[in-house]
Formats: sequence, structure tokens, C-alpha cells
Amino acid sequence: GIGADEFVLISVGTVCVNHKRMDHVIREVAALPGARLVVVGQENGETPAIKALGRELLGERVIFTKMPNEQLPQAYAAADAFVLGSRHETFGIVYIEAMAMGLPVFCTDHPNQQDIVKEAVFVDMTRPGALTAALRDTPRERLAELGRRGREIVREHYDLARLKRRYVEEYGRIAAAPDSLPAYTLGTRVRANLRDAARRA
Repeated sequence: GIGADEFVLISVGTVCVNHKRMDHVIREVAALPGARLVVVGQENGETPAIKALGRELLGERVIFTKMPNEQLPQAYAAADAFVLGSRHETFGIVYIEAMAMGLPVFCTDHPNQQDIVKEAVFVDMTRPGALTAALRDTPRERLAELGRRGREIVREHYDLARLKRRYVEEYGRIAAAPDSLPAYTLGTRVRANLRDAARRA
């Protein structure tokens, strides 16, 4: 039921408030007339309230669904851009999946994501309205360029064969490094205890 000309956003992750902040994404997308949001993810205790919020603010413009990982490419392929409302992620495999599918990514401007995603529309996810503004004001030509660059970045940095080689090289470097652990003697223990006591005092 989604029209071919509609601007479709996808967010993939647990449908929750505290980490993935799907409620934040819903509020920000609701301020964009005509935009559609597809939310794909596992449910938890917070999900019913988020679904209710989505129906209240977006009505028919929001779709909640679950699907096995092997079907996710179909969902990504139906979208024009990917968005995740979390303020931080340790890694965020969904960013890489979206980029591999040629989607421009809207994500937190946390340094970790800047290093991992490399090229995206980085947003201050702590500031209400920032995501809405970024979604509204980023030119479509820029989104198309980010989609193209995303595929290149994934091939360059996250190709499995290349990652395996890098892991092996890194483990080899660590294994060859001299043991530099400090010696733990009675003297170091006493000094550490004295420092702790001074800090507590």
C-alpha cells in the first residue's frame, strides 16, 4: 500500500524506548508530512506503547513488522533512507546492512558512529527536532550520493574476507608483543591501597 513516490524511512532494531528510541523516531518523522516509517524489530514490554504512539501520530504512515534476518534485504530495498534514534551504539550492524543496500543513513553524531559509519547524516539525537530538520533539509542528491558511498564503504571496510585478514593480523600483532603487564608486588599493593584511602578521605 505504499505509493511509489512516497519517501519511506526504515528503522531496524528492538522496538523499545531506552536504547533504540523508536518513540523518538516516530515523533520526529510525524513532523514530516507525507513521510512513511517502517519499523522492523523484536518486541519487548515497551513495544505496545510505542505502537500506540505510532498509530496516534502517524496513523497509516507507520508500519510495524518482524521478519527473519534473511528477509531484511527486502525491507531495506523498499526504503529510501535508514534512521536509528539511539544516542550511541557499540557497533550497530544495522547501519552496515543499510549501507550495503545502498541506503543513506541518519544516525547519532556520537564519535563511535562517526568512525564506524564514516559518511552519513550525523544528527544530535538528544535534541528534539534535529532529526526532523535533517530529514527535511538534506537534499535528495546528497542522499543519493550517501547511498552510493555507503556501498563503497562497506566493501572497503566490512567485506568479510578483508575483516578476517585484519583480525588475523591484529591477533598476530598482539601475540608478538612483549609482555608488558606490571608486576604486582606487596609494595604496589600498599601504594594502591594508600591512594584509594586518600581518595576516599
